[in-house]
Parts: sequence; C-alpha cells; structure tokens
Amino acid sequence: MGHKFTADGKKVAVIGALNAKETIVQEIFVADGTEFPAGEHFVVKTLLDTPAETYKAKEERRILESIKKLEDDRDRLSSEIAGFRLKAKAAAAKIKWIEGVTDSEVSGVFDNLRSMMCGEYTHVVFPQYLEIKEWSHDLFTMRDDYNRNQFEALSLISLFGNWNKRLGLNWKVNTYCDGSGSWKNIIPCKSIEEAVEVAKGIVDAQDYLSDSDYEFCLKHGIAVDEGKNATRISRKTENIEKQIADRKKQVERLEDDLRIIMEKEKP
Repeated sequence: MGHKFTADGKKVAVIGALNAKETIVQEIFVADGTEFPAGEHFVVKTLLDTPAETYKAKEERRILESIKKLEDDRDRLSSEIAGFRLKAKAAAAKIKWIEGVTDSEVSGVFDNLRSMMCGEYTHVVFPQYLEIKEWSHDLFTMRDDYNRNQFEALSLISLFGNWNKRLGLNWKVNTYCDGSGSWKNIIPCKSIEEAVEVAKGIVDAQDYLSDSDYEFCLKHGIAVDEGKNATRISRKTENIEKQIADRKKQVERLEDDLRIIMEKEKP
C-alpha cells in the first residue's frame, strides 16, 4: 500500500484505481507517533508524491519575503544616508570658522561650571528624547565589572560648539568614561520647575508632537498645543487606517485565490 498526497495536503494510502482518471484512497492519521490509515475511503483525481503548497500559503510566504527584502533595502539606504551625512558634515567643517563667542556666552559657561562644582543643579533635561532626570552622581557614573574607583568611572561632561550659523555652546555627556561612546546633549537645571520650563520651550519649538512628546507633556503638566496635537492624532489615525486597509486587501486577495483553488478541486 503506497502513500501519496492530495492536492489539499492530506497524506493518504492508495487503495486502488477506480478508473483511468480517479483513485480510491484512505486518509493517514497519526497517534503516539505512529501513522495508520483510517476513516472512509474516498476518490480523488489528483495525487502528488510530495505535499503541495497551497496558493494561500505560497502567497503569504511571498508577502513575507517581499517585506523582508523591503526592510533590508530600507536598512541599506539608511546606512548610506548616514554615511552621506557624515561626509557632508566633514566637508562643511572644512569651510566654516568660529565667528566668536559673546561675553554673555562666556559668563554662562563659568556660571555653569561654578554651579556644577557647588552642587546647585538638581535636575537634567535630555532634549534629544525629551526626558527629565534628577541630578546625581549615579546619572553620570558608568557601571562596570572592573571594580574601578568611582571617579575613574565618571562619564565625561564636556562643552561643545554648535556649527549651526554661529558657534553656540552646549553641554554633553558621554556614555563611557573614556569618551569612546556616544554624546548626549544635557541642559542642567536648578529646580524641577526650571527643568519643566526648559522642556516646554523645546516642545514649543518643535514642528510636530510625537506620542512620546505628548505623554511627556501630560506627565509634567505642560499645556499641549491643540493644533500640533490634532496633527499628531490625525497622522496616527491615518497610518493605522492605511495599515488596516492594506491588510484587508491582502486577505481578500488570498480568500479569492483560495476559493478559485477549491472550485477547481471539486469532483
């Protein structure tokens, strides 16, 4: 008794030929790891040596492969864009020059240093991802497994120039004590109220609000611009509706294809 597969994927035992075009078979079941034929005999027109992949499964696999290819292309392009930006910055640095620092900027730097050394700062604003944290030595200490002295593991806090139009001075902290990691902008503040006010200025200067920006504003009691919030909700809603519409179209196509296959397989 030989084994074959039906067009819809069932494994069957071949009982015998009914005629030149049809074959009598019995489905194979599995119990405790053992295969055995069971159930009523039935007639099929098509038998395969290996399981057939349904069109729906094939289409789903094709969609997944297409998504993976698009994601790979996106990551490759993102990497290329990052490289171009670095080259552009390097080229721009060669043709720019420092226009000078004002007395007020110099005074501000000295005030910052004095406040840091005297422990006057209580909070830090991270403008890149809009977050407020309490000022503490733990915030600027790199934890490791080498049992180093605490002061040897302190992350670097440095003054940076900003090349946008003029110099400008910004404080940044490094993720590693030796300066080999990435740098993050920080804005030191002397109270939580000052930190919230600084954060409010950052939010007001942005063209749009992200979901995380909105949650930050709610957390710290910052009034949200109604127009920006409406735009945020509208963009989010449009994106979700587009995703739903795309998935519905995919499901409809797969169901249509499956219906056609089932019609063809009817005796």
